[in-house]
Amino acid sequence: MKVDLCMWAKNGALFLPHVLKRIDEVIPGECVNQKIFVDDSSVDDSVRIAKCFNWDVYPNHEGWISGGTKEALSHVETEFFVSIEQDVLLAKNWWPTILKYMEDKKVAVAQGIRFSTNAAYRAFEKYNLKKVNELPFEERSRLYFSIDNNVYRTKIIKQLGFSDDPVSMIPFYEKIVSNGYKWITDTNLVSDHFRTSFFNDINHTIRLYTMTKMDTFLDHISLLRLLLGLPFSLKFIRSRNAFVFLTSTLLRFSYIPIYFHRRKNYSE
Repeated sequence: MKVDLCMWAKNGALFLPHVLKRIDEVIPGECVNQKIFVDDSSVDDSVRIAKCFNWDVYPNHEGWISGGTKEALSHVETEFFVSIEQDVLLAKNWWPTILKYMEDKKVAVAQGIRFSTNAAYRAFEKYNLKKVNELPFEERSRLYFSIDNNVYRTKIIKQLGFSDDPVSMIPFYEKIVSNGYKWITDTNLVSDHFRTSFFNDINHTIRLYTMTKMDTFLDHISLLRLLLGLPFSLKFIRSRNAFVFLTSTLLRFSYIPIYFHRRKNYSE
């Protein structure tokens, strides 16, 4: 089986050599048709590095993830295609594990998960995964879905399209499942999510909630309720883990300016 590989990127030069080398190690060359790299106006060496690893580079005309996914999809030719983001180091068993899910013709998307390379945020992610794993296997994508280490059934994705939101994949996920297709998340298939620091992870979350035009929990909560959650984090009480307490507390503090930003920019 041959697949097209897709990556949408912006200023990813720091980790790209590691990520692209691992892709070549994990996905057999004889299984690769095209390597499609969509660049969002990078000012670093991202394009040069991609070309060194034999990726075909295309510009992201519309910008953001929504533009990158749209551009990449326009070049896909194979029955199945893969997406890996610029900072995700694939698990070494990713390829043989992920392929088996596509044997079910109702599966439109299958993916693994990824944990931050920062110890504190990784502990936070592992703690949150417990809730995901309480669900039956085929329902876990409802609480955990992304597009950073996935395989797709091309015909279905070209028919439905990706998300129009700049950063959120909620509309894309909802289109898949509402049309009767399956999205599988294998929570035992763990890749690494490169991060330069703890605050890099925090800032990633801040950007998501700041930029998405989708409704979020911050649009349906009072400021008082948000503030009342600061002193006593249930995540700390349940986990007895200082990393989980630190991360959940700092995240809640970071939500305060986003709360006001969203009401100013997205309220009717």
